[in-house]
Amino acid sequence: MAETGIEWATRIWSVVSGCTPVSAGCQRCWGRAMLRRMRRDPHLVVCHADKLNEPFSWRGRQRAFVAPLGDLFHADVPDEFRDRMFAVMAITPRSTYLLLTKRADLAMKYLAVSDLSTRIMTAFRPIEEQLTNEQWLIAGGWGATNMMPWPLPNVWLGVSVEDQVTADERIPLLLETPAALHFASYEPALEAVDFSPWLLPQPGRPGLGWLIAGGESGAGARPCDPAWIAAAVAQCRQAGVPAFTKQFGTAWARVNLGRRTRAGDPAEWPPGDWPREVPEVYG
Repeated sequence: MAETGIEWATRIWSVVSGCTPVSAGCQRCWGRAMLRRMRRDPHLVVCHADKLNEPFSWRGRQRAFVAPLGDLFHADVPDEFRDRMFAVMAITPRSTYLLLTKRADLAMKYLAVSDLSTRIMTAFRPIEEQLTNEQWLIAGGWGATNMMPWPLPNVWLGVSVEDQVTADERIPLLLETPAALHFASYEPALEAVDFSPWLLPQPGRPGLGWLIAGGESGAGARPCDPAWIAAAVAQCRQAGVPAFTKQFGTAWARVNLGRRTRAGDPAEWPPGDWPREVPEVYG
């Protein structure tokens, strides 16, 4: 499925890299380890303007994971840069963009402002020369009518959680933030989490539209009990929400497979209900 090594995405869009820890899930962050291997400071947040136009060269429908080595909603990312990113996403509606953050409060602060669609339309200007005729028609139509669809139908927003505390803190804020689809990434799973309060829509707020679950990978990975993932999947099944089982993690693999791997091959998993579902929603 994925050119990326990330099974639930077909592309990555590395427009932001670098981050700073905010919770226990950051302790053995694979992105930080990757940046160190690249001899880059993992705590230095960098906005890669040279990568902004990459989606214009993609062909066909893509499901793009945005900023896998950073956090788009880190405080060190200027709003003006985010505006330009959203402008690119707005005029490439054949691709679906997955934004994942641990900073649900800052995501809500950025996305819930009343003038954001106007700012995004203004942000088209630096990239006008890159637009195809089709993209010109999209951008020009919105500019003339001031009617950009909001939230953008091809942008999904998610939060990463690792335990009940982070789920309780981040998911309610996520569901208060405008997005075409809201999802949670339960990775690294460090304890059992009850997702049931957020899976079904409630008056005045949507429910989660997707759940990704997986154990921690890499040296010193903390254990993940497959029962935690099985319980989360069962909650999704009951609510009719798609779930994606990504991996059981390195600690499980060492004990059960006798080697160091992230245990991402379903053929090596124990019997059980381990779905790999992705919502069939595209812009």
